Amino acid sequence: MADEAVESQVRAILSEVSQGREVPDRDEPLTDLGFDSLTKVEAIARIEQGFGIRFGEADISGTNFNTLGTIVQLVQRRLP
Repeated sequence: MADEAVESQVRAILSEVSQGREVPDRDEPLTDLGFDSLTKVEAIARIEQGFGIRFGEADISGTNFNTLGTIVQLVQRRLP
């Protein structure tokens, strides 16, 4: 899947989970979305479901979910 398509889908999921907040640029921290631990779990589950992938325990770290760009990279690595 093209990087732009992955980014667009991840952006839509993050916006939905954050109740319509604008997702920052690719390299900007996602802290402004107001994610708490439950919101992060919901976002992870929706990303997994949306792409038909599974993240391992090591994948679910702060560094992989700091920015839109790091999430897109992680999804790209997990796609077949």
